[in-house]
Amino acid sequence: MNLTRAVLLLNGLVLSVNAENCDIERLRLGNSYYFNNIINNTKEDIYVGEQKMFFKENKKKGDYNGEENPESSIKESTWLKDRKSIIKKNEKGSVLETTKPYHILYTPKVRGKNNLYIKYDTKYWTKDSNGKWNKKSNWMSSCINYEITWCGDGIKDIFLDKGIKKYDIKEECDPADPSKESWGTGGCSTSCTKVQIPKKFESCESTFNRKLRHGNSYQFTDYFINNSNMTLHFDEYFMNFDEIESHGNFNAGNNPSINFTKRFIDKDYILRPSESIVTAITNKNYPITHRPVIRSFDNLKIEYLAKYYEVKNNGKYVGPFFHSTCVNYEITSCGDGIKDNYTEQGGKHIFEECDDGNNKSGDGCSNTCQLEN
Repeated sequence: MNLTRAVLLLNGLVLSVNAENCDIERLRLGNSYYFNNIINNTKEDIYVGEQKMFFKENKKKGDYNGEENPESSIKESTWLKDRKSIIKKNEKGSVLETTKPYHILYTPKVRGKNNLYIKYDTKYWTKDSNGKWNKKSNWMSSCINYEITWCGDGIKDIFLDKGIKKYDIKEECDPADPSKESWGTGGCSTSCTKVQIPKKFESCESTFNRKLRHGNSYQFTDYFINNSNMTLHFDEYFMNFDEIESHGNFNAGNNPSINFTKRFIDKDYILRPSESIVTAITNKNYPITHRPVIRSFDNLKIEYLAKYYEVKNNGKYVGPFFHSTCVNYEITSCGDGIKDNYTEQGGKHIFEECDDGNNKSGDGCSNTCQLEN
């Protein structure tokens, strides 16, 4: 069992610590830990007495454990008991140990070098010139700030995790997405491994042309029909927004990302033969805040890429396979010189009685493209 620990180096001085100059170690979401305190005695024989452990979670950054903290389970180590609390010069060993594992159950609100703080205080005596233990005691202290890491915190981690389940953390990538629901088109999986996904698609298996209206906001969805005779298990979705710069920046903000729908998640990402379902939806609205410089069928292009596996009768997965869909959006507005009369995909009807190419009222066509008396 590998223990996360603090090391007290005894050099004849009373050690004092504060949170700013503590050692820094890392813990991993989903793993469990025991903590212990090690003394490295390089000076002279000492007698160890009272020991204390102070444990503090940074509540502003979340409750990671959701259970009792390890302070309630500390005990003197077997190593120290075997030595009857005496540590000789040049001896090194654990003097204080926790007996209950500390589980990192929840994702921190913020990753920081002080997600968790542990301080150890040890009371000890040295011998006087007559070889007897001094009546005056000393205190030495050490502390550790723990940074809690996880896949999706935006920092690519490579380190050896020293928890109960000891393993190497080797992230190939890590987008800043704590929800793990959308990973952009950067080719990074939800386990922080690289996926070879093109950011741009030369051609799509299916292409559609639709219209969006200036002043409105939209959520985009991807509807998938399983026309094969195989059960499909979806793994990831990727979305790429391509605004033609010469046509203007219509959104003027961050583009949405694509997530699996709740209904599809409840189906365990499974789509059986002949089934059809809205498999993915954007996490926020895309507002058309600006008119295009040029109205065109391809003012905005959205590319969807679904990663999935075929599920064989024996339960084995084959793949991955990718299905791509492209949608070209024409952005319409009152005042662009084209009289519009159409129904949007969501059912809203756009009807202009006139469009004289400007947004002024009083010239027979109002600024909402309705005829004036």
